[in-house]
Amino acid sequence: MYKKRNLIILLLLTSLAALAGKVTIEKSSSLYRNDLFDKKRRRAEQYQRKEAKRNLDNEQWSTGIDPSCGLWRSAELIYMCAKGRYYQGYKNNGQTKYRELSKDEVKELKNRK
Repeated sequence: MYKKRNLIILLLLTSLAALAGKVTIEKSSSLYRNDLFDKKRRRAEQYQRKEAKRNLDNEQWSTGIDPSCGLWRSAELIYMCAKGRYYQGYKNNGQTKYRELSKDEVKELKNRK
């Protein structure tokens, strides 16, 4: 009795496994798979570098800029200075503070023209 029941259960399980469909097993050394992980890793590292640079750039505040700097965009209080430096002014409680813009931010501004 138990043998017959066990045989039926075994047959049911094997038939369900056959109906499961095609199963593909990839090796961990697969080029396609490694390319995906490499791209994800590179994007994550690039994001981390950008964030670290942005945080560093945000710390470069000053209360005054060189008098030779000229107003480049008045709506956004962006000043263009010698040596390719750009500053953005922020008004707070009647006092203006300036933050040096990163090269990436300058590129974005130039592309928005």
